[in-house]
Formats: sequence, C-alpha cells, structure tokens
Amino acid sequence: MDNLEKKIQQILLDLYKIDPNFKQHEAKIAIIIKEVLLAKPDTKFDEKFAEDLRRRLMAKADLLKEKQNKTLFGSLKFAKRLNYALGAVAVLTLIIAGGLLSQDRKNKQAISNKTLEIFSGKTSVTKAPSHAFGDLALSSPQGSQPTGMGGAGAGIGAADANSAPKTALGLGGGGMPMLINYQYVYKGGEFSLDQPEMDVYRRVRTAVSGTGAASLLKQMDFGIIDMNTFSNLSLQNLNFAEDKDYGYMFYVSLEEGTISISENWKKWPSPENTCKDSACFEQNRVKFSDVPEDAALIAMANQFLKDHNISTASYGEPLVENSWKEEYLKATDKTNSYIPNFLTVIYPQIINGNEVYDEGGNPAGLTVSVDLYAKKASGVSELYAQNYESSAYEVETDAGQLTKLAEQGGRNGNFSNPGAGRTVQVELGTPHLGYVKSYQPQEQGGPAGQMLIPALIFPITKVSQDTPFYQKNVVVFLPKDFQQTENPVRIMPMQ
Repeated sequence: MDNLEKKIQQILLDLYKIDPNFKQHEAKIAIIIKEVLLAKPDTKFDEKFAEDLRRRLMAKADLLKEKQNKTLFGSLKFAKRLNYALGAVAVLTLIIAGGLLSQDRKNKQAISNKTLEIFSGKTSVTKAPSHAFGDLALSSPQGSQPTGMGGAGAGIGAADANSAPKTALGLGGGGMPMLINYQYVYKGGEFSLDQPEMDVYRRVRTAVSGTGAASLLKQMDFGIIDMNTFSNLSLQNLNFAEDKDYGYMFYVSLEEGTISISENWKKWPSPENTCKDSACFEQNRVKFSDVPEDAALIAMANQFLKDHNISTASYGEPLVENSWKEEYLKATDKTNSYIPNFLTVIYPQIINGNEVYDEGGNPAGLTVSVDLYAKKASGVSELYAQNYESSAYEVETDAGQLTKLAEQGGRNGNFSNPGAGRTVQVELGTPHLGYVKSYQPQEQGGPAGQMLIPALIFPITKVSQDTPFYQKNVVVFLPKDFQQTENPVRIMPMQ
C-alpha cells in the first residue's frame, strides 16, 4: 500500500470513529478524499484540507440525506478521543451545520467558514439613519454606578432617585445621620468639541437563530416525550459543564448572543463550599498578604483568555478593580477589614477608538474573575457578540454648558445640600471622550437595546478632607436629547 492509500485509509478510519455509518459509503468517500489529496499532494489533514473535503462531500448530498439528522450529537460524543481525527470532526460538524444550523434556512447554503463560528469575535457596525434609535432620554442606567460613599456597585441610578436613602449610611459621633454637601469644581484646562453630531451605537442582540439548531431536538428520541409533537421550536440557551476538579460551567444565550463562564462549584474546591462553621471560615480567610500583585492577577487572566482563544481585539489594556484595597489601606483597624475572595480584571471595551464606561464612570468591558484561594481564573462575563448599529445624534458642543453639567455631578451626581453638616470639594480634571453603556427600554414586544452613548469623562483629581469617596470619574452625556437627571442621587456617606 503506497502513502496515498495509507492517508486515505487513515482518514476513513477517523471518520468511522465518529460515525460508523460512513462505512456504507466508503467507496464514494474514498474517491472524494483521493481527489482532494491528489490536487494537493503535500497537504496535511489541516483546516484547509478539511474545507476542501467538506465542500466535496456537500456536493454529494446523497451521502448525507439518511444520516445528517443523527450524526452531530454522536460526533460530539467521540470528539474528545481523537487527535489526528480533529480535522475529520471539523469536516463532519461543518456538514451537519451546513444542513441544520444555517441562519438562512431557505437556501440551505453551506456555511463558508472553516469552522462553525456561531458568534463572531470581531466588532461589526452597520450604519443606520440619523436619530434611528428614537428619544435617548428614555434610556435607563446600566446598573453599577458608584457615587460618593457607594464604591463599586453601591450607587443608585437615576431611575432609582425616588428611592434614594433617607437615612445615613453611617453615623456621626452622636449617632445622628450626617449629610455631606459634595461640591464639584472644575479645575481642568480648556477643551472643545467641533463635531455637531456623533454616533450612538445600539447592540444587535440576536447573533444567531436558534430555529435551525432546535430542529435537532425534533429528530431525537427522548423516550419520555416526543419533541416532534411541538412546533415553532427555538433553541435559546445552552449549558455545559466540565466534570473535573476546577472545572468550569458555560452558559450560552443564542438569543442574546452572549457567553458566560463560571466555576463549576460542585467541582471547585473552596472553603466556601467545604466549611461548615465560622472557625473553618476564619482559618481559611484570605489575608492581605495572600493577594497577588496586580501584574500577577492580570497575567492569570491573560493566560486563561489565551488558553481558550478568547479574543481581546476589541478591548483595551486590562486593569484590576481595586476599590476594596483603597478602603482597606485607609482603615485604622484592619483586623476586620473586608478582603474579597475573588478579584476582577477588567478589559475596557473599545468602540470607535474610545473606551467604554458604566454610568458611574468605571471602565466597562470583558471581565475575568480570579479566585484568590485557587490562584487561577474562575470565570468570564461580558463576553458577547459585538454587532452594532450606529446612528448620528446632535450633541452639545458648548464647553461652558458641559462644565456646568459636570459640576452638578453629571447625570447621577449629588445635588447641593448647603445645610449639610460639612462641605467637601471634589475637583474635576480635563475631560476626555468616551462611550457609556445605557439601555433603551423594550418597545412593542421587541428587545431592549444596549446603547453606547458618547460622553465626556471628567476625572476626579482631588477630594478635600479625609472623606470616603470612591468615584473615579463624572460622566456627562453629549447627545442633546439625552437629558441629565433633574434629581441626582443624594448620598449620605459615613462621617
């Protein structure tokens, strides 16, 4: 047997490992494999070869009719066992995908990608007419808006202004609530905006149709239920879990175009899962000396993303969310100071060359959590297909008006309390352009839209007196119809 025949036989054997039914068509498949090998005699069974073979097999549709509805799950079952056969797995998956998972069900056209790519890792923007997203004033806050004493995640959005706390978060020396009057003062240099209009971005949530994938369910025999008796099925979510120590769980939303990763807590050794009493928790409590340097945390996150081919092409340089550390270092009694078990590495999203923030002025984007017990990445969030529509909106260009809004604390700032027990001055530096996540409400049964709205980001450069204050930036939205709140949040920090 010459080398050519050996290659053909090896490829056939790999295909049979995936699905023994291919033996029924061995002669036809062997001819196709031989044609591809002869066309490229020096090729290896790589992605390019797999694509050529897939195309040829797709042309022989009669080989697939009797089994394309039952092979996908079988192939997945055996995929872990194969090394050289990975190319064959890719071929077979593409064949099934071409028949069942195509987003355009009408033309049944084979997917042209070399692998089955459900969500693209690249940022895609489609231009829409001006003012296409309606009144931006209806948009609601993203959710995490640290303001004043709040720290990360403790602020209250504009939509919650009516439920702002009426009692102090902390008490003064006599046990009475102490209200602080925060006074924002601009200390930066001159700035200008020369664009009368700027693009607003709205994320296109549905990245893939689940209708074709759901058709697989109708071909499966669950025994206890006949899925074929149901109609208009749509596969919306997928869940996976690694069954091993320090395994991960995966939640895929086909409807939202998102993927989240977390630790499989059943297989993730941790005092939180094993301790039964307070003594055990105290003994295993994370100490400040146990916390790695930021560079080490970022290295762990980078390695996890690299190991799993998670692209960071649409994101900026990573940073560690360290608001807890600022409070810890300021505390006089560090014995009972809070030290988290997990820390977050944030990769700020980049759109149109500018960073994205939440409404509290914090960088927003891809996040990797790191388990301080295990010293390894434990999950990923904000991982989604970045498909957007853009639409031009008129923006405020008057630097005086923009500065005035910043000195009011931005959309979610503190309003003046001249009668408060003390006044604390918050100094603002020269702003830079950014985008801020917000949400457009659901209309007429349609999906709510995640918006990226242009804004000026005013850095907080100094806070007078020794006052707990963890906000980093003040956000001022630029579109004229995106109203700043008339009743910003009243924050009553610990005195």
